[in-house]
Amino acid sequence: MRVIIFSVLYFITISSYAQYLPVRSGVYSYEENKAKKDEGSETFSFLKGKSTHLEFLDIQLRTLFDDVNLGQENVNLDMEELFIVRSGSLKITIENESIILQPEGIILIIPGQKFVIENASNTPVSYIDMKYRSKKQMNLERGIAAGGSIILKKEDLIFKPSARGGGIAFFDRQTAMCERFEMHITKLNTKGPSHLPHQHVETEVILMISGHSEMVIEDEKYEATAGDFYYIESQLRHGISNSTDEPCSYFAFKWN
Repeated sequence: MRVIIFSVLYFITISSYAQYLPVRSGVYSYEENKAKKDEGSETFSFLKGKSTHLEFLDIQLRTLFDDVNLGQENVNLDMEELFIVRSGSLKITIENESIILQPEGIILIIPGQKFVIENASNTPVSYIDMKYRSKKQMNLERGIAAGGSIILKKEDLIFKPSARGGGIAFFDRQTAMCERFEMHITKLNTKGPSHLPHQHVETEVILMISGHSEMVIEDEKYEATAGDFYYIESQLRHGISNSTDEPCSYFAFKWN
């Protein structure tokens, strides 16, 4: 019955997403003068729109200051939500189970699960908040069978060295919204490409953690530094490089 109710709601809300335009591939950077400030918090919207596989995609940077705890309970009925901690300590409670995450910890919440986000310290906490809804019908049973919601601490994962630097695999799985959602961190120790330019069916986002990089998407070249996003639409040829002799690192996550 629960899955049926969510499916009905999924179709009812489809018209509300028709207004959004396709997200442009390229680089997205934080602009302080465009951040919206409320009492005790700040929100900056990197992008909002739709993509090849998603009817709705919204990526924001949120900051909770030392005098605020968002203790309000939330639940998404027709979308999933991904959080990436940028700085500070973030407390997440899912169905009465709590955990505190440090920078580069992540949370993926499938539809229907109640959760609470809070600042876990007396200093600001910043995190990426990505909400997304598939163009295809939500498959909640698939998301539950694949493991349901997931919380991962970077420090609990294994760094695997490579000739260029190394990386950390976070997950590669199905969700209620995605036939495949894969996420990892890559570190490049020296100047040069991570790999040869390539293309794939998945749409991809690259979130710079540290250092400086260059990205070629089709015939356009972009530059990004810590805190910036690259967005690459499905099937576009692209390749990322470390643009200096100092190390750089980034989150890569892609879906279809």
